[in-house]
Amino acid sequence: MMIRKTLTPERARAILEAYGAEPARWPAAERRAMRRALKGDADLQAAAREMAALDAVLATDRPGRDVPALEARILAAAPAPAAVSNPFASRRQIPAFAAAAALMVGSLAGFGGALVSPQASDPAADVIANAFANPDAVFEIELDAEV
Repeated sequence: MMIRKTLTPERARAILEAYGAEPARWPAAERRAMRRALKGDADLQAAAREMAALDAVLATDRPGRDVPALEARILAAAPAPAAVSNPFASRRQIPAFAAAAALMVGSLAGFGGALVSPQASDPAADVIANAFANPDAVFEIELDAEV
């Protein structure tokens, strides 16, 4: 038993647009149905002729034949690379930058340490300092009722 596959005109046009007019490039499963569809449809035959003309134009294009000449023209037309300025180009500037960076890091560390370290006159700071010094210690804090 032979099953005959039929194509819709939309599918036949899609095959022509995707694969061109050469039957060898059509999907093998639809090749026979495409040939039958072409025999009976004048519009599809016209579309196949258009695709054959496009195939012929595409076949004449051989990319890569003048690649070295094209590469030479592109490189000749390209602008020269711009000089990049380097702030560390002078060796005399490196110690100055290093000293400035060390000064900033030291200042920030000193200021940050002053914010974190507790003051002796602050009872709440004493409680916090003792809590971190002895993790097993239990503290009771009484709050004044006056608010």
